[in-house]
Amino acid sequence: MSALRLDLQTRLPGKAPRRQDFVPRKSTLATFVAAAIYGINPAAYADPVVPILAADENARSSIQEGASASSVASGAANPTGSAAEGKKPAAQGEHSSQTLQEIVVMGRRPEFFRALDASSVSKFDVPIQDIPQSVSVLTGDFIETANIQSIEDASKYVPGLADLGLNGFGEPRSTFASRGTVLGTGRSFKLDNYSFAFQGILDMTGIERMEFVRGPASIAYGVVSYGGIINLITKKPERELSVSGELGFGSYDNYRIEGDVNVPLTADGDLRARLSAGYTDGESFRVGEQADLLTLTPALEYDITDSLLLSYNGYFQNADNVAGGTLPVFEDGDGNTVLPTKGILSRDTFTGNPEYNRSDNEIRASVLKLRYRPSESTTVTAAVNQSKSNLNLRSAYTESYYGPVSIDPNSSYYGYVYSYSQELHHELEVFNVELSLQHDFEAFSREHTVFVLAGYEDWTFTDGYATACTGGIDIFDFETTELVGEMLPLDDIVNQTGDYCFGNGNYDQQKDANFGIQGQFELTGKLKLTLGARYDDIDVFYASGDGGFTLDQILVTGSVLADHSTDELTYRAGLVYELTPQINAYAMTVDGFQPQVGTTREGGVVGNEHGTLYEVGAKAVFLGESLGINLAVFDMDIDDDAISDPENGPGDDFVIAGGAEERSGWEIEIMGQLSENWSIAANYAYVTGSVTAAPQDPFLLGRDLELGPNRSGSIFLNYTAVTNNYLDGLNLGASYFYASEQTPSINVDYKIPSYNLLEIYAAYPLTTRVEIGINLSNVLDESYVLPSQSEYGVNYGEPRAFYAYIRMSL
Repeated sequence: MSALRLDLQTRLPGKAPRRQDFVPRKSTLATFVAAAIYGINPAAYADPVVPILAADENARSSIQEGASASSVASGAANPTGSAAEGKKPAAQGEHSSQTLQEIVVMGRRPEFFRALDASSVSKFDVPIQDIPQSVSVLTGDFIETANIQSIEDASKYVPGLADLGLNGFGEPRSTFASRGTVLGTGRSFKLDNYSFAFQGILDMTGIERMEFVRGPASIAYGVVSYGGIINLITKKPERELSVSGELGFGSYDNYRIEGDVNVPLTADGDLRARLSAGYTDGESFRVGEQADLLTLTPALEYDITDSLLLSYNGYFQNADNVAGGTLPVFEDGDGNTVLPTKGILSRDTFTGNPEYNRSDNEIRASVLKLRYRPSESTTVTAAVNQSKSNLNLRSAYTESYYGPVSIDPNSSYYGYVYSYSQELHHELEVFNVELSLQHDFEAFSREHTVFVLAGYEDWTFTDGYATACTGGIDIFDFETTELVGEMLPLDDIVNQTGDYCFGNGNYDQQKDANFGIQGQFELTGKLKLTLGARYDDIDVFYASGDGGFTLDQILVTGSVLADHSTDELTYRAGLVYELTPQINAYAMTVDGFQPQVGTTREGGVVGNEHGTLYEVGAKAVFLGESLGINLAVFDMDIDDDAISDPENGPGDDFVIAGGAEERSGWEIEIMGQLSENWSIAANYAYVTGSVTAAPQDPFLLGRDLELGPNRSGSIFLNYTAVTNNYLDGLNLGASYFYASEQTPSINVDYKIPSYNLLEIYAAYPLTTRVEIGINLSNVLDESYVLPSQSEYGVNYGEPRAFYAYIRMSL
């Protein structure tokens, strides 16, 4: 029998498919004949092609057992590991005594749109069915089909991931929240399972898939947001040469070019490289805003031996932007809050000065890994990760700092808002080393996995800004009002000279040495137990001053507010029970924590804030595992939040750990194929939360938190024509997104109204290597607003817009 040979045009692990690779089925009869010969369930494979070529006994048994196409492919390329992990295929010329005739089985693999496993929760691959925590995965084929170009685009398709809009002060930085908690800068974003110094607007060029874990993920990552983490998995090199690209253009003079080149550098493919690149140049519906974005994601892999793999993955981005501030919230003569959607201001209003507002953001990230697999059951990985992000900005903006702006002509404050100009610098740098061991073993006739890690992370964030007040302006005569004042020289600001309004500088450094262990244990044929614990020992240093952009400058006008060590032991426990072969139920709890700064009245250090998540849910698969449905119900308590000491007098700034909050809600997600023609990605989330302890300010007790929308959801439907005529491969689709009303801040009572968005798209393969397509967003041209970080400022959402493209592969 010949050595196993599989040729999959769909995605191997680590490779995003090109939609033109999905060739419509040509012969239904051939499919069922081949299925009958090899014991394949034809219902599990529909639509675009998965050609399975002649296989040996191992491959046929894998197919007969219902293995996914990608798992069969990886086993085929190397019975001891996946192609994505750099394993060598069987040597050519190795033959057994028999040869099978090549049979082609047509169909779409079961995991199209739907991932079968995820590594973000535990840092080792676990089937999603067996993960006792809510996790969502946007696969490479879904990212391509939905034309997702940024995290903002992706957020609509992740349950409960709320896009809170831009910063609002002329900073091109988006903010996200989940389960009532803002995802912190640099703490909730990961690149290939390691810390990622991200701030700004992130492009999805070179991203193979996006995994989102809801709730604390402290066992794997230490200090992260209680809302969850976003883990971006980059594209990995492959053994075969491939070249693809995209040219696109859209509304507001937007142009985009993407390219992806994969090159085997040796004849056997042991050394291979890949480079994905993307460039966007365009404007915005806000007159004066511009974006110039270049992204590179290089990757290199080298199979030193059959068991030793060296890999490198990088992410490099340069962004030059012109961004404005927010539009103010208004108040009529009767004291009612009125948003600018009522026609008071046009949504293309740019609150800033296009000639003055400028920002540049650089992201540099590299992950170097050495992976050793002495056996199929053991993997040792050593990784070094360094990433850095610099955001430099000068901007003019407006802010209704003291509340809504009056639209009553009889008011002395009619149309009056404050205007400012600022210089700002954010620098975030992360250095991380980690050593991990994964071991799969059998005990008591059951299979188990243990994962141990030890690491060190140095996380440093410098935040400095200086602001000059340029006076009040008439927002209704905005364009003719002088907005921008002269910025003071940096030395004057640092040395407290000159006439500037306010400035601030902060230097925050945390050095974390950690050790963790976790495992998944099969207790019975239907019950699995997940346990984990992690110890973090953290050195905390924090300094703050009235101005400055470096630590030395900050200390000129400020002081060190924290210089101490803290430690924390966190736990995770979960059970997964197989109710039926298609449905698993689970229950879990996990801890999280946040180091805090501040001094108690006794001169001590305020302790860590703690968050505990309790979650139950169910995960189901149907239609031959091609459709997945996940449901989660959660409750999260946050305690020991540092707040102002209620006994503080004038001039006191002591703190106590006396604040508490609660969040609860539920989510549902449906992802996969409904039939051979239809695919779906749908979700709905509900979250609520309130302050449960606030001794420093009884006004806050029981008030809603900054949650984003309490209710949100979307549905994405894709239809692929499977015919024997010119309509073969035609893709038609639509998505609908809903967000309920939301409170932008705990300190205000007005609501951001609910809104609905409709998007439609079409794509058509001119040939097997050329595809054209078009997307139309906000089809109904709904006028809606997003909140911002300013309590009395909002941003309009994008009006109707289009994007057309042509994709090619060689």
